[in-house]
Amino acid sequence: MKHQKMNWFTKGRWLLFLMIIQLSACHIKKEEPPRSPSPTITPTHSASPEPTQSPDESQMRQAVASTIIYDKIPERAINLKLCIQAIDKTVLQPGEEFSFNQIVGDRTKDKGYREAIGFDENGEKKPTVGGGICQIASTLYMAAMNGNFEITERHSHSHQVPYADSDHDATVSYGGYDFKFKNNRDKPIQISVFADDETVTAQLTPL
Repeated sequence: MKHQKMNWFTKGRWLLFLMIIQLSACHIKKEEPPRSPSPTITPTHSASPEPTQSPDESQMRQAVASTIIYDKIPERAINLKLCIQAIDKTVLQPGEEFSFNQIVGDRTKDKGYREAIGFDENGEKKPTVGGGICQIASTLYMAAMNGNFEITERHSHSHQVPYADSDHDATVSYGGYDFKFKNNRDKPIQISVFADDETVTAQLTPL
C-alpha cells in the first residue's frame, strides 16, 4: 500500500510540474526581430518642363494689329486691296528697313488706284488717287509698335482719323511722308496684311 501511495504522489508531482510548464509557455511571447519600415514610394512624373519664352519671342506674338474700316466705298476698297497686295508676304532680313513708299510705289491710275477721300499735306479731306491707304500704313505701324520694332520714320495726320487713336496713325504720301521701321531681330520676319469687309489686319511673324 505504501508503495502504491508513493506512485500516485510521484505521478501527481509530475503532472503538476508539466501543467506549470505548459501554463508558462502560453504566456511567453516570442520576440520577433523588429521589421524595417516599408519604404514609401512617391510616384514621380517626368512632366515636360514648361517652355520659357524670351521677352523678344513674347513681343513677336503681340506684333499684330487690326483697324475697323469705316468708309466702305468701292473706290477706297480697291485702293486698300492694291496696297495690301504690294505689301503682303514682304520679308525683312535682320537689320533691314521697311519703307512703305518703296514697297507700294507711286499710287497711280495706271496701277489701278482709284480716286477716294484722302488727306492732303494740311490734313484736309479731299479726293486723292489712292485715297484710304493710310489705314494700311497706320495698321502696320501699330503692329510694329506692339512688337517693339524700331520705328525709323512716322508722321501723324493733322486731324485724328476714325480708324486709329491719336498718335497711333501713320500718314503717307509718295515722294513725301513715309512710314519706315527696321527689323531689329536676329532672324527674318514676314509682313502679312489682309482685310475683309470690316477690318484691316497687319501681322509680323518670324521665319
